[in-house]
Amino acid sequence: MAHRIRFKMGAFVGLQAESFPHWEQKTYLCKKKFMQDLLSPKEIESLVAMRKKLHRNPELSGKEKETAEFIKSFLAKTNPDAMVEGLGGHGLAAVYDSGNSGPSVLLRADMDALPIQEENHFPHRSKAEGVAHLCGHDGHTTILCGVAL
Repeated sequence: MAHRIRFKMGAFVGLQAESFPHWEQKTYLCKKKFMQDLLSPKEIESLVAMRKKLHRNPELSGKEKETAEFIKSFLAKTNPDAMVEGLGGHGLAAVYDSGNSGPSVLLRADMDALPIQEENHFPHRSKAEGVAHLCGHDGHTTILCGVAL
């Protein structure tokens, strides 16, 4: 068990559920149950809204200023022991320290979007011409914000 948790928004690419379509339904049901056990309905709703906001407002690599500010504002409400900014540009780290010695855990997620036109038509599609979160980074970032809750 980790005694200190270090939380960093930076550069990590995870697997997408779409990569494993036969897992999708079972994975969704497990995630839903797991989330309901750990988070309140209000917290889940806020994370869904966050992911949609991030998806609507993508920023390219090196230009994630508004995204970083939004994430910083969210993380500040979780009372981290320290907030480190300007990591590799707009990257940031929220540090949660128990004060006990022992191993640390570092969790990372990318915040940047891709230079690609989104062709979806759902309400939270990208508002930025030629820039979209078709990489999943909006979801990865939201997941780590959920961990901070």
